[in-house]
Amino acid sequence: MSATTANIINLFANAKRLLLTNNVEQMGDWCAVIGPKYGAILDIKAASSGFNTADATLKNGYSVDFMGFQVYVSNNLPTGVCSTIAPTVSGGVSSGTCKSIYFGRKNMINLYLQPPRTIVRPCEDKIGTNYITYAVYGSGVTTKNRSRGLNVGAHAATA
Repeated sequence: MSATTANIINLFANAKRLLLTNNVEQMGDWCAVIGPKYGAILDIKAASSGFNTADATLKNGYSVDFMGFQVYVSNNLPTGVCSTIAPTVSGGVSSGTCKSIYFGRKNMINLYLQPPRTIVRPCEDKIGTNYITYAVYGSGVTTKNRSRGLNVGAHAATA
């Protein structure tokens, strides 16, 4: 889907419908994480529709409360081929490059961190020892949390 002020409400309404259909608990902690372009379109739509947007809205990425979602804007959303990155909420997106958008409960995306490790290797051509320290990390969604959110694909040019 491509973002416009005419269809942004449809995107959020369909996301809400799918979350409710999937029995995702609404405990005041539903959020959406969107890209800057969608954030700008949402701000325009919210302001023209009479939603309250404060001057300090972009504190820690927070943008606005919109249709039951606390909306956050991030530059760190994954990008990939539309057909593989995510199912879509409103309308089919089958080709091109998409940017992922998250709808669901807060705290459902986990950070994985393997404890730091150190490798000690002697230097063959020097006096001394090399200490190599590394950590493996990443983010993901566990099976338990998978049903509590939606990963939506939107055309990267407009997200």
